[in-house]
Amino acid sequence: MKKIILTAAAFMASASVFAEGFNLSGYLRAGYSSTFGDNATQNTSTWLAGDYWGGRTRSRINVNWDSKDNTSGAEFRYQYTGDIESFSFSGTDIKFADVYARILDGKVLVKGGKLNDSIMKTDGFEGFSLIDNKSGVVGFLTPTEGLYIGGGAIVDYKEATVESITFPNTVYDSNGNDAHYHTNTTTISTSDKYTDKQAAVFGGKYTTDAFSVCGGYSPIGACYAGLNITAVKDLLIALEGGHETDDCQDEQGDYLWYHYENTFCEQVEYTGIDHFTFGIMSYQLLNSREPADDTKSTITITPAVSYAINKTVAVACEGTYVMYSYDDHPDNYGYIVPSITFAADDSASVKIWGLFSSDQTGTFTSINLFSNREEAKNCMGVGLIKNL
Repeated sequence: MKKIILTAAAFMASASVFAEGFNLSGYLRAGYSSTFGDNATQNTSTWLAGDYWGGRTRSRINVNWDSKDNTSGAEFRYQYTGDIESFSFSGTDIKFADVYARILDGKVLVKGGKLNDSIMKTDGFEGFSLIDNKSGVVGFLTPTEGLYIGGGAIVDYKEATVESITFPNTVYDSNGNDAHYHTNTTTISTSDKYTDKQAAVFGGKYTTDAFSVCGGYSPIGACYAGLNITAVKDLLIALEGGHETDDCQDEQGDYLWYHYENTFCEQVEYTGIDHFTFGIMSYQLLNSREPADDTKSTITITPAVSYAINKTVAVACEGTYVMYSYDDHPDNYGYIVPSITFAADDSASVKIWGLFSSDQTGTFTSINLFSNREEAKNCMGVGLIKNL
């Protein structure tokens, strides 16, 4: 009996040590929305419409395990975004899974795995990064408090070596007899090679109580910078910009951020009046790459306001106006999103919202700046969220 008690005590002690640095967080949010009329379209992909507070239906689970002195740890995030009916567990939904260590008296930070960029990502609305959700290893010097300078290698930017291979292929008729004999040529990836140009990433960040400034660069042809100003109480000013060249987009076969050569984002938010939040955000998307046409640019502006009536009920409204700046462009249009929130407790709430657009020619999908910039038909929806 004594051995059993000692074994149980040892297990309890080890479990408490494990739990001391272990943290589980995240949220689950789901939505349903519908357009109006006889040919109404419904979907479950949007939790809340809008570009300032809006977002898509999403499930997110974060797991962090840090040592007592924060000299080492691990980070993991699983996240699914999209229609509820399409939900499935997939390796592609693992956003990051990395390990970090602080060495040499904490003056050097090293991270490896599928990376969570908690170091040099811009702090504004957009969150530009060259390493976030990428696989590789990075290291940063921290010569003084708040300053990180470094870089690393990202295997996602690798260059694949491909070659054409010819192989015979026999085609049979419906009775199973040889119909004819021919060869096919296919292109396959036979190996991977890494170059300094594609793997390398450099950057840094400096953070104080009044501001943060950061930037990143990769010779693959992409760079970004960000400035957050928080010197004035209750006032946030965030400025961000990202640039990627044609070569970068050709190498990747896709876009790192948006299908534009240059993307700029500005946000101002003020919370100094009790119960109120005022915000405004603007995007400038310059030199479209889809299709490639340096003359095509788009500008959006989104003002937003919310008011907390009490701890249970809050109301909000935001609106986005989209402007095009090239010949033969679609008509400029705008939409507004009023909403009301009912809080069940500090961790759960229900949102009832509507979207009303000046252009009814578009197809209703997920109405959010980050998922779809098309015109939207009028619609209404409900969203629920539970924080873990």
